[in-house]
Amino acid sequence: TEPFISNFIGKLVRGKGKLRILEIGCGSGGHLQEAWLANNQVHGLGIDLDPSVVALARQNMEKWGLSESFEVLQADILKSGPELEGPFELITLHNLAYYFEDKIRLDLFSDLVARLAPNGAIALASNFQGRGRDVGAANLNMATTSMAGCHPLPEVDFVAGQLKKAGLKKVKKTRLMPGSAFFGLEARV
Repeated sequence: TEPFISNFIGKLVRGKGKLRILEIGCGSGGHLQEAWLANNQVHGLGIDLDPSVVALARQNMEKWGLSESFEVLQADILKSGPELEGPFELITLHNLAYYFEDKIRLDLFSDLVARLAPNGAIALASNFQGRGRDVGAANLNMATTSMAGCHPLPEVDFVAGQLKKAGLKKVKKTRLMPGSAFFGLEARV
């Protein structure tokens, strides 16, 4: 899915000038690098729960010459402190939708809206329920429902509705991978 997420990120930031971004679940920092490659005025913060992943992302920022542009912290977005308050022009969550139960996801989206700058956006790319038409999504759904801390893949329209309930007015849904249930959602105030 990485090339499709990279494409999605590029479309979100390219030509948009200076943007402060918050990447939730930043992993190795690759999506932050992709954002910067598409727009070298992007800067901000990446967070992840795993301290070893945070260490790797920090090393990567240094190796890629991006440590002046991005700070990486070990943090839980559900228990965040003042360093995550914002405002952010863009908040991203990729491949994380199934880590949050429906109610928690709605509460999270509402909390994130409060951290957005005027005209800011929340964007996420994820596999969603494939309704029997996407074998990959069906396999992932089977895995996520059996793993501790994960939940069934949500329906894409349900998550889009949650973004609207959280206070975002414009929600754009884009199928990122042809023939699949892998979508990008971009939601703006």
